[in-house]
Amino acid sequence: RYDLEKFTLRVTVVGDGLLISGPGMGSFSLLPRSKTLFLVEDLEAPVIFGLDADGNPRRMIGEFAPGKKIEGRPVAP
Repeated sequence: RYDLEKFTLRVTVVGDGLLISGPGMGSFSLLPRSKTLFLVEDLEAPVIFGLDADGNPRRMIGEFAPGKKIEGRPVAP
């Protein structure tokens, strides 16, 4: 889960892929473009994960509206 400005998004591992979901938005596949860059399926919105030295996610940056980036930090479930 990632706390963003006014809501929480959940990123879930399903098989060998990732799903992103949030309040009122349903679930969407995250399509990998690199180790840290993904696109939200159907929306083509970029999501970037910032990783620490061990490869663990430490932040997520999403651009869900053109030119409007929001950043979130992981939170315990």
